Amino acid sequence: MATISSELRKLDVQSRLKLIDELWSSIVDDLNDPDKPNTLPVSEETRALLDEQMREYVADPALGRPWAEVYEQLLKI
Repeated sequence: MATISSELRKLDVQSRLKLIDELWSSIVDDLNDPDKPNTLPVSEETRALLDEQMREYVADPALGRPWAEVYEQLLKI
């Protein structure tokens, strides 16, 4: 019996990235749905890292790139 992982590995990289995007979008939709519980555990370590990254971005927004640009670059791999 094939596992989901082995089946996914049969897909090309672009197809897997599209699947990741769709999966992530579905998670975001669920987290934004007031009728669904949206508990997303975040450790203190992760929260501190995210806070630091946000401070760096606020200090110099040029460090970041739009998601659409990053996504397009990934699709070219």
